Amino acid sequence: MKEEFLHYVWQYLLFDTANLRTDDGQLLTVIKTGIPHIHSGPDFENARIIMNGIIWAGKVEIHILASDWEKHGHHHDPAYDGVILHVVWKNDKPIPRRDGTLLPVLSLHRRIPETLHEKYDYLKNSSKKIPCETLFAHAPSVVKVSMTEKALAYRLQRKAGEVLQIYESVDQNLEETAYQLLMKNFGFHLNAEPFLRLARALPHRILARYKGNTEQLEALLFGLAGFLEDPTDDYAKKLFREYRFLARKHELSGNALRRADWKFLRTRPQNFPTVRLAQVAAILNRNGSFFDACLENNLKLESGVSAYWEAHYDFSKPGGPFTGPGKGSVANLRINTLVPLMAAYYQLTGNYTWFSRALKLLEDTPPEKNFITRIWDTFGMESTSAFDSQGLIEQYNELCTKKNCLRCPVGLALLKT
Repeated sequence: MKEEFLHYVWQYLLFDTANLRTDDGQLLTVIKTGIPHIHSGPDFENARIIMNGIIWAGKVEIHILASDWEKHGHHHDPAYDGVILHVVWKNDKPIPRRDGTLLPVLSLHRRIPETLHEKYDYLKNSSKKIPCETLFAHAPSVVKVSMTEKALAYRLQRKAGEVLQIYESVDQNLEETAYQLLMKNFGFHLNAEPFLRLARALPHRILARYKGNTEQLEALLFGLAGFLEDPTDDYAKKLFREYRFLARKHELSGNALRRADWKFLRTRPQNFPTVRLAQVAAILNRNGSFFDACLENNLKLESGVSAYWEAHYDFSKPGGPFTGPGKGSVANLRINTLVPLMAAYYQLTGNYTWFSRALKLLEDTPPEKNFITRIWDTFGMESTSAFDSQGLIEQYNELCTKKNCLRCPVGLALLKT
């Protein structure tokens, strides 16, 4: 027996409620099971029950055994003084409150249908990529849509939380927040870490001073990234001279990365970090306020690169022609930078307009195509936009692979049938 299963059974009243009584014989009617509490404290808040004709309002705590109350230290915690009912699988011990009165207990071990627990066990012990894959077709279409939408909501909340962590780390500076997030995402997973390190070492406030001067922007970016350590052609030498001056001026060289920090292997030239940095320089050169541009979805992500980088993929290494990020990369940057920023700004301001814009941008962006979306394709869940693919990616990574079936509308629906 798992506690999360008892939470689910209590929340949806999926137990025999006929002639319901507490373990000490009091007549019991459940009016409202309460609101699940995800933080520390009792499991459900604002519950309403009737015991022996008296209406009680308060909190409900769930445990496998009644003695878990003391095992978890609740008998010392004033946060649990408001518990009106202790719901357990088995009542193995009388539990007093801090004031000495006994907690009313409802035992469920004889009231839960055996088939319900068998279905739960089946899902939790499934070896399939999608735990319910043999049953998925039986779920109503409206529930499948709800699954995607709910997973997307989880994803946006989680991504917004990551943005707000950056926001706090830069003293609540929205401009630096947008810049660091964009830089991290320009690493496209393989080089995300060094791109973020570079953004932390080279603040946007410094780069903004050189907007309109491509060579100074490239000198700062390539110099601090470690690509000018041993300049090999005239352009690299020119940038190196400029970098030495600017690094002294802004006291930057102590935070410089090394070329060895960047990954080139198994990467196409158009995705090399050198080309990506040239693209970043072009974006910085063509945009004013990063944050405002991200929020309004008019960040010029398609900006081309300088003349040197149109014909080179590294210093002294001709190739190309190279331009700004391709359509797929631009879509990726919008999904992972603009959308989370809008969701985070909604959390900061409480203005739903920004969350609505995030959803609209996802609806207007083509879906990702990867092994996860291909898995969902086989279940008839084809993505028509990033709204769908982002929800399905979250569903797979955070719910299906972790077997969080009790957080999934499809899982809940299948258990109830």
